[in-house]
Amino acid sequence: MADWYKKHFEIANAASQAFDHFKRFEDLYGNSFHNLTKDILYQEELIKNSMTPFYSSYAGIISSLQPEIDRIRDLHLSNSIIDSINQANLYTATLFPDKSSLAILAEEAASINRFWGAEIEAVKHLASGADAVKLALGLHFDDIAQISLLAQESLLNTPWDDIERSALYRKNELSSSLESFNVLTEKYNSLVHSFTASEFNIIDFPPFVSGLPPIEILTSSDLLDTISRDESEESVELADALKVEIREEIESSLEELLSYLNPEIRRLWLGAKESLSSSNPDKKRHIVVSLREMLTHILHGIAPDSEVYRWSSNPSHYHEGRPTREARLLFVCRDINHGPFEQFVKKDVESHIKFIHLFQRGTHEININFTNQQLRALIVRAEALARFLLITWKSTM
Repeated sequence: MADWYKKHFEIANAASQAFDHFKRFEDLYGNSFHNLTKDILYQEELIKNSMTPFYSSYAGIISSLQPEIDRIRDLHLSNSIIDSINQANLYTATLFPDKSSLAILAEEAASINRFWGAEIEAVKHLASGADAVKLALGLHFDDIAQISLLAQESLLNTPWDDIERSALYRKNELSSSLESFNVLTEKYNSLVHSFTASEFNIIDFPPFVSGLPPIEILTSSDLLDTISRDESEESVELADALKVEIREEIESSLEELLSYLNPEIRRLWLGAKESLSSSNPDKKRHIVVSLREMLTHILHGIAPDSEVYRWSSNPSHYHEGRPTREARLLFVCRDINHGPFEQFVKKDVESHIKFIHLFQRGTHEININFTNQQLRALIVRAEALARFLLITWKSTM
């Protein structure tokens, strides 16, 4: 949820609490505070009505970006990536319902879907019944819209024409990472298109199924953007407020999730973060190795051999008697039962591993001095993926 919404929620919550206090006072001592309670309630309604959904203007914003998208499309490297993100965002606009269909979705979500309970409960201080469901759905759609646009903006701002001049590209170390990210954006586009009223409705799944993939695209886009800039271009990052909020939320929730899964894995994560601010000459290697090991231990922790063996006897799920990475991911996603989501998670992990290899080989085999900004982007990318996997895992418990 964006800072703008948080501020209004805090004001509205305070107004709601104040109204409750005045109402109880009125019940005890009569109607002398009647006019004041009406003013408080009126202010609360004004606040709620002022929160015009972001998604209502989403399609117009997407259309206004078209000239820039067309310009970037002329660059060979970014062609498929930009197209996939653009198609996903154009289709996302069609998922945002008008008020009448939102009311229908609200009734369905409230009656048949247990996954939205926490989302609805979080806004009950502002609304009740079907209105609370509509508000929760509207805010969810807003998050998807804003994050998807941020990812597209990051890709549009990436200096694509500089990538071919980079040392990584000349050494052919970047091509596989780019191709992997290209496939990830295609799977994201397929996932977004899978949420149709005639086949799968977006509310048929837990909120993270539609809410977290845009964050994966955003953190990947930011990582690619930093890689495309050489050391001389590193500057103080002026991050979007929503990006800062997303990173803080990722870090906060990952702390709790890792502590729950295995505190030892948490130490790997903290070690990578602490290395970033250290003066250790070997810190780059330490960061990359720690992030790689963190992901490996998470996958083995949320999909241990014994549980995968009980789940599947398919020979294709094993290599030399051990579950493959794909089998572990399919096991984690087993209760979601949505092919496009499974494919996105699989390619998400593959893409991240390609970038990890890029940094690892770049650190050892190529004379490239990765900047702190690039390493920080890699850490954020790893944190987002780790959280995504852990949240998906917890939903199956």
